[in-house]
Amino acid sequence: MAKENVTVVLSGEGADELFAGYRIYQEPEALKAIASLPRMLKRPLRQVLSKLPAMYGINYVQRACTPLNERFVGNAKVFQGDKSSVLNKRLINYDVYEELSNVYEEASNWNDVQKMQHIDMNFWLPGDILVKGDRMSMANSLELRVPFFRQGSV
Repeated sequence: MAKENVTVVLSGEGADELFAGYRIYQEPEALKAIASLPRMLKRPLRQVLSKLPAMYGINYVQRACTPLNERFVGNAKVFQGDKSSVLNKRLINYDVYEELSNVYEEASNWNDVQKMQHIDMNFWLPGDILVKGDRMSMANSLELRVPFFRQGSV
Protein backbone atom coordinates (compact mmCIF):
# COMPACT_ATOMS: atom_id res chain seq x y z
CA MET A 1 0.00 0.00 0.00
CA ALA A 2 2.85 2.39 0.76
CA LYS A 3 4.30 1.91 -2.74
CA GLU A 4 1.08 3.30 -4.23
CA ASN A 5 1.81 6.71 -2.70
CA VAL A 6 5.53 6.95 -1.86
CA THR A 7 8.87 5.54 -2.93
CA VAL A 8 10.70 5.93 0.40
CA VAL A 9 9.51 4.98 3.91
CA LEU A 10 11.01 5.30 7.37
CA SER A 11 11.36 2.36 9.73
CA GLY A 12 11.63 2.35 13.49
CA GLU A 13 14.09 -0.56 13.43
CA GLY A 14 16.94 0.05 15.82
CA ALA A 15 14.99 2.30 18.18
CA ASP A 16 14.36 -0.42 20.77
CA GLU A 17 18.02 -1.34 20.76
CA LEU A 18 19.14 2.29 20.95
CA PHE A 19 16.69 3.34 23.67
CA ALA A 20 16.59 0.00 25.58
CA GLY A 21 12.93 -0.55 24.75
CA TYR A 22 12.84 -4.34 25.05
CA ARG A 23 11.86 -5.94 28.36
CA ILE A 24 15.04 -8.02 28.33
CA TYR A 25 16.98 -4.80 28.94
CA GLN A 26 15.21 -4.55 32.32
CA GLU A 27 16.73 -7.85 33.41
CA PRO A 28 19.96 -6.51 34.98
CA GLU A 29 17.94 -4.30 37.33
CA ALA A 30 15.52 -7.12 38.12
CA LEU A 31 18.38 -9.50 38.95
CA LYS A 32 20.36 -6.98 40.99
CA ALA A 33 19.35 -8.31 44.44
CA ILE A 34 20.90 -11.72 43.81
CA ALA A 35 23.54 -10.64 41.28
CA SER A 36 25.14 -8.52 43.99
CA LEU A 37 25.97 -11.61 46.06
CA PRO A 38 29.70 -12.38 46.31
CA ARG A 39 31.05 -14.36 43.36
CA MET A 40 32.20 -17.18 45.68
CA LEU A 41 28.53 -17.82 46.61
CA LYS A 42 27.00 -17.51 43.15
CA ARG A 43 28.83 -20.36 41.39
CA PRO A 44 27.98 -23.02 44.03
CA LEU A 45 24.39 -21.74 44.20
CA ARG A 46 24.10 -22.02 40.42
CA GLN A 47 25.46 -25.58 40.51
CA VAL A 48 23.02 -26.67 43.23
CA LEU A 49 20.06 -25.13 41.41
CA SER A 50 20.97 -26.80 38.12
CA LYS A 51 20.40 -30.19 39.77
CA LEU A 52 16.91 -29.32 41.06
CA PRO A 53 13.71 -29.92 39.08
CA ALA A 54 12.22 -26.85 37.44
CA MET A 55 10.41 -24.74 40.00
CA TYR A 56 9.16 -21.19 40.11
CA GLY A 57 12.04 -18.81 40.75
CA ILE A 58 14.93 -21.18 39.99
CA ASN A 59 15.58 -19.70 36.55
CA TYR A 60 15.62 -16.22 38.09
CA VAL A 61 18.28 -17.18 40.62
CA GLN A 62 20.32 -19.12 38.04
CA ARG A 63 20.33 -16.14 35.67
CA ALA A 64 21.27 -13.77 38.49
CA CYS A 65 24.20 -16.04 39.38
CA THR A 66 25.41 -16.27 35.78
CA PRO A 67 27.64 -13.54 34.34
CA LEU A 68 26.01 -11.57 31.52
CA ASN A 69 28.50 -12.78 28.91
CA GLU A 70 27.51 -16.39 29.73
CA ARG A 71 23.75 -15.84 29.51
CA PHE A 72 23.03 -13.11 26.96
CA VAL A 73 23.75 -13.67 23.30
CA GLY A 74 21.18 -11.19 22.08
CA ASN A 75 17.51 -10.94 21.34
CA ALA A 76 17.88 -13.38 18.45
CA LYS A 77 18.71 -16.33 20.71
CA VAL A 78 16.18 -19.06 19.97
CA PHE A 79 17.46 -22.24 21.61
CA GLN A 80 18.07 -22.76 25.30
CA GLY A 81 20.58 -24.85 27.22
CA ASP A 82 21.72 -28.15 25.77
CA LYS A 83 19.85 -27.67 22.49
CA SER A 84 21.84 -24.52 21.85
CA SER A 85 25.22 -26.10 22.54
CA VAL A 86 24.41 -29.11 20.34
CA LEU A 87 23.58 -26.86 17.41
CA ASN A 88 26.40 -24.42 18.02
CA LYS A 89 29.23 -26.88 18.61
CA ARG A 90 28.41 -30.23 17.06
CA LEU A 91 26.41 -29.45 13.96
CA ILE A 92 28.02 -26.26 12.77
CA ASN A 93 31.14 -26.13 14.96
CA TYR A 94 30.34 -22.62 16.12
CA ASP A 95 30.44 -21.32 19.66
CA VAL A 96 28.32 -18.19 19.93
CA TYR A 97 29.83 -17.30 23.31
CA GLU A 98 33.31 -17.42 21.79
CA GLU A 99 32.14 -15.22 18.93
CA LEU A 100 30.75 -12.66 21.36
CA SER A 101 33.74 -12.66 23.72
CA ASN A 102 35.52 -9.92 21.74
CA VAL A 103 32.39 -7.78 21.63
CA TYR A 104 31.93 -8.16 25.37
CA GLU A 105 35.60 -7.22 25.81
CA GLU A 106 35.06 -4.04 23.76
CA ALA A 107 32.25 -3.10 26.15
CA SER A 108 33.97 -4.21 29.35
CA ASN A 109 33.65 -0.78 31.00
CA TRP A 110 29.96 -0.39 30.15
CA ASN A 111 27.00 -1.38 32.33
CA ASP A 112 25.07 -4.57 31.57
CA VAL A 113 22.24 -2.86 29.68
CA GLN A 114 24.73 -1.07 27.42
CA LYS A 115 26.53 -4.36 26.79
CA MET A 116 23.24 -6.01 25.81
CA GLN A 117 22.41 -3.14 23.46
CA HIS A 118 25.89 -3.39 21.95
CA ILE A 119 25.44 -7.11 21.26
CA ASP A 120 22.04 -6.57 19.64
CA MET A 121 23.22 -3.61 17.55
CA ASN A 122 26.23 -5.53 16.27
CA PHE A 123 24.59 -8.89 15.62
CA TRP A 124 20.81 -8.95 15.69
CA LEU A 125 20.09 -5.77 13.76
CA PRO A 126 22.53 -6.13 10.85
CA GLY A 127 22.36 -9.93 10.71
CA ASP A 128 18.59 -10.37 11.04
CA ILE A 129 16.11 -7.56 11.48
CA LEU A 130 17.57 -5.05 9.02
CA VAL A 131 18.12 -7.73 6.40
CA LYS A 132 14.48 -8.82 6.58
CA GLY A 133 13.18 -5.27 6.33
CA ASP A 134 15.45 -4.52 3.39
CA ARG A 135 14.40 -7.65 1.52
CA MET A 136 10.70 -7.09 2.13
CA SER A 137 10.80 -3.48 1.03
CA MET A 138 12.96 -4.19 -2.03
CA ALA A 139 10.61 -6.99 -3.05
CA ASN A 140 7.99 -4.26 -3.35
CA SER A 141 10.28 -1.70 -5.01
CA LEU A 142 10.17 0.44 -1.91
CA GLU A 143 13.15 2.22 -0.36
CA LEU A 144 13.37 1.68 3.40
CA ARG A 145 15.34 4.08 5.59
CA VAL A 146 16.37 3.25 9.14
CA PRO A 147 17.09 6.54 10.97
CA PHE A 148 17.90 4.90 14.31
CA PHE A 149 20.69 2.74 12.91
CA ARG A 150 23.70 3.73 10.84
CA GLN A 151 25.90 0.95 9.51
CA GLY A 152 29.32 1.08 11.09
CA SER A 153 28.14 3.25 13.97
CA VAL A 154 28.22 0.49 16.56
